[in-house]
Amino acid sequence: MSYSELHGLKVRPELVRFIETEACPGSGVEPSAFFAGLASLISDYGDRGRALLARRDALQQSLDAWLAEGKAGDPVAAKAYLSEIGYLAPEPSPFTITTANTDDEIARLAGREARERAAAEHRP
Repeated sequence: MSYSELHGLKVRPELVRFIETEACPGSGVEPSAFFAGLASLISDYGDRGRALLARRDALQQSLDAWLAEGKAGDPVAAKAYLSEIGYLAPEPSPFTITTANTDDEIARLAGREARERAAAEHRP
């Protein structure tokens, strides 16, 4: 299998061709800048990503073993087990999110509840 060496990355020619001919044209991003940015992201976050994948694998192995014990039919036990292994996190304290200092376009996008509340307030 052949690879191109770009910014310290070994990249398959098919990906290089896709980036050069389809992804980057018209985007304002040069292929070289794309691969430099990708190399930087991998350098900065690669170890963390590998650790997260290892954690996912460990959780899956633990869950598979638990399921093999035939305990899947008890939702209370399942929730307790998933909490015990760290798959489920405790409920956070109540919090509020505001749109102050938010990009105007994002601030104007309302969720379903807000649209329904606004519609109900304006009904005759």
